[in-house]
Order: sequence, then C-alpha cells, then structure tokens
Amino acid sequence: MVSCIELHDSVVTACEVLNRESRMHFAYAVLHRSLGADGIDRGEVYSLSLDVILGDASIVRPFAALPTTLSDGVARIGDTVYEGRLPYPLDQQRAIVDLELWDDRGNLIRIVAQSIAVQARSVEVYVEDLPGAG
Repeated sequence: MVSCIELHDSVVTACEVLNRESRMHFAYAVLHRSLGADGIDRGEVYSLSLDVILGDASIVRPFAALPTTLSDGVARIGDTVYEGRLPYPLDQQRAIVDLELWDDRGNLIRIVAQSIAVQARSVEVYVEDLPGAG
C-alpha cells in the first residue's frame, strides 16, 4: 500500500528554526493510502498531526501568518518532484530539498534544505473512502 501526505487542506500551526533545523508542525494533515498511485487512485483518507523536519534549512520565503491552511505545494527531493504531496513515511538524509507551499491566501512559502523527514505526532484517524480519479 502506498501512502502520501496531501498538502491541500493541511493546517500548519508553527514553524520553528533552531540550529538551521526547520520544524513545521502540522496540527492537521491529510493522509491518503492507496493500492495505486498515491494521492490519485482509490483509497482511504486519514487525518493526523505531524512534524516536517528540514535539516540544514534556509527559509527563503517565510509564512506570512500562522496558523495557516495550505492549498497546494511542490516538494523537490533530489531528482524526484512530488506535486501536491509528500511521501509517507519520509526520512531522506543528504538530499537537496526545495519545498514550496502555498497557503489558502495565495502566499508562497519556500524552504530549501539538505534533508527532510516526517514524524507523526498522533495516531491516524480514519476520515473517509476516496473513490479515486478513474
């Protein structure tokens, strides 16, 4: 089964930077589990709270305001591009990371880093079945 964090509708409540590590707290994140393509095909939707941790990070464009709801995003991790989603689980060390997020007011947030990881802060809660695009 393939899983991903869908960036749309996720709620970021904090973005802390300490010793060049950026930690974004998602109070609400959308998790899609599927036997097919993550974020697209039929599957189940869950919610959870999580942290996205970016190592050796530089915040190029900070959040305009927090908390904020995300509307979309693109993650470039090494040579792979993830549109609107992050793979889950995720722990990629020593990779060039370029994370662009858009909030629901159209503001761009951009963070570049040398590593990225996602850490769950809560259990997954079932939300609904997703019929898929097909």
